[in-house]
Amino acid sequence: MHKLWTVWTHVLVALGLSVGPTDPAVISYGPLPQQVTVYNHNVNTAPYWERPLTLDPSDLSYVQHFHNPSNYGLMGLPLIDKPWESRRLHLNANCNQAAALTDRQKLAFSLILKHADSLPNGAVTWRYDYALNYLHLVFEPGFNSAFSQAVNISALLFASCKTRDPIYLDIARKATLGLITPIDQGGLRSSDNGMTFFEELPAPNGLSPHILNADILSVNVLFAMAEKTDDEQFKEFAEKGARTLLDVAPQYDAPKCIKYALKQIDACHPDYDAYDSVLFDDLAQWTGDDRFEKLSERWASRVPH
Repeated sequence: MHKLWTVWTHVLVALGLSVGPTDPAVISYGPLPQQVTVYNHNVNTAPYWERPLTLDPSDLSYVQHFHNPSNYGLMGLPLIDKPWESRRLHLNANCNQAAALTDRQKLAFSLILKHADSLPNGAVTWRYDYALNYLHLVFEPGFNSAFSQAVNISALLFASCKTRDPIYLDIARKATLGLITPIDQGGLRSSDNGMTFFEELPAPNGLSPHILNADILSVNVLFAMAEKTDDEQFKEFAEKGARTLLDVAPQYDAPKCIKYALKQIDACHPDYDAYDSVLFDDLAQWTGDDRFEKLSERWASRVPH
């Protein structure tokens, strides 16, 4: 723990902040401003994690109420029985769901539109209305996330395919702009250590934990939106994000599984191996790069049976 705290102390000094061995530092960033509190030890202070979460079917919030905007996209994705297949961005003639839209999917689409929050550059994002802790960081209410951003865009692409209503692609385009907007401007793109990485838990450079599954989904979303809109900016960042993934993928290879976040020490979530494998397989299709297919096959082979 002393070594970990020394690393974070150096980060805080680089950001022009100081913190004692027990005092947390509150760092503001972005246009709200958003805030993240940095501790010198792992913390469990946010009530979001303290009890089972029950979904309110009327607005897809968690009873208490916690508005987790990723719920909207997750409930709006195509209905596919095979695990994780709904996260694929390649849509067939039936939009990956031959059946008509369900009432819950329609509700999810309406909530995605309702809760889209504007950024100064014309982009949109979605915000969490509770504090969330991860490792030694507490993300204060108002933070956004590349996971909710990417999964909501995924649902918008599905809604656009299924309904042909132009509003869904319009909001998806603005949300994709939010995905590639730098973190210090309220977006989700990190350039930490020269990477192009889309942060599930965004913070100033040096602080984000670099969570893998949200980043892979974000890169797939960028390729899908580039194909759908012919926007060269989306394609440029998709390609940059793909190159970063090839560079950093070996760093996520833990002894028994794939690490959930780059900054976790000797910790991983085996249940995500199958998820990341599906996402890498989809990325192989977008890029035509068999290195992603090899990553998919390698990580699929480590899924517990």
